[in-house]
Amino acid sequence: MNINNLMSVSKASVLTNSLLNFKGGETKLPEMPCDSFERINSTKFNVTRGLIEGDEAFQYYLASTDVGYDGGMQTFEAKNLGDKNALMDTVVVFDGKYAIDLGEQEVFQKLQDGESVEMINNNPFSSNKKSKADYQLFIPWLHRATIAKKDGNFIISASAIHRTAVARKSQLSQDTDYNTQYLNTIPQKEAEYYYKRYGYQNYLLPKSERIFLCDMNELDKCKDIFVLPTRKNGYVSFLPREQKGLTSLKEGEKAVVGRYNPSPDDNMKRINVPEELSYATISDKHLLFENIDDKLYVTDVSRNGTPRANINDSISQEDWNQYFVRP
Repeated sequence: MNINNLMSVSKASVLTNSLLNFKGGETKLPEMPCDSFERINSTKFNVTRGLIEGDEAFQYYLASTDVGYDGGMQTFEAKNLGDKNALMDTVVVFDGKYAIDLGEQEVFQKLQDGESVEMINNNPFSSNKKSKADYQLFIPWLHRATIAKKDGNFIISASAIHRTAVARKSQLSQDTDYNTQYLNTIPQKEAEYYYKRYGYQNYLLPKSERIFLCDMNELDKCKDIFVLPTRKNGYVSFLPREQKGLTSLKEGEKAVVGRYNPSPDDNMKRINVPEELSYATISDKHLLFENIDDKLYVTDVSRNGTPRANINDSISQEDWNQYFVRP
């Protein structure tokens, strides 16, 4: 039997069939590892329902507890979303602006143990054809995340390129107003980095001096990071551009950022540090933000001072290895 043309067999045939049928019999192929070829048998789905954008997506973002950081500095480790019922309550948020309701996606109804879904933009110039996932779910934004099913649970891992968050739909049914009540903090590992690098006198905001930050219509471009002083393992840092209580400030309005206070003694708009991070070293009234003539100003009104950093500050290789490289 002549099998000289065996090398011309398509990759699909090699991956999906262990036997090739010829006239007069069948020939068994040698075993080949699947990873030696591109995975081309992925089933593709388009998101037609469950897309969330704008303010609603941002509310989920503020309600989330697991956030990967843009710029590739850090992203959360693979996270267990729970079983199928829990997945129906899960929203994945990208960059605080776009979100996808996982419970609305048909592909997860089909997913079996050991299989995975890659959420990716359907860009012909991207590397989506090289995916080893069993399914691809095309989303309209240039982001990437993968969800795998293992032992009945769904595990998500996110790209280190974009900021990715996970929230539950049920969280927004609570009385908490995530738009204004709580500070949206930077993940702890990064907050530790900023605290240790910038927690020195020469990085402190001048006390009781009003400092211009940016025009209100350009708040999304603001690169400032503020570091609130804390005891060991209580690092708190935040970007003003990610605080809904600041983005919604109207002309003449003020907002104070400070230690969580269930009964403040003023009627000013407050943005509280989350209770679990509300150390005594953070003042009840720590930073005062004001919208004056559609410009955002900040004043340090704290006892212990506030280091100020910039998201574009360079990071030494030594710092990178210490804070952001996983063992």
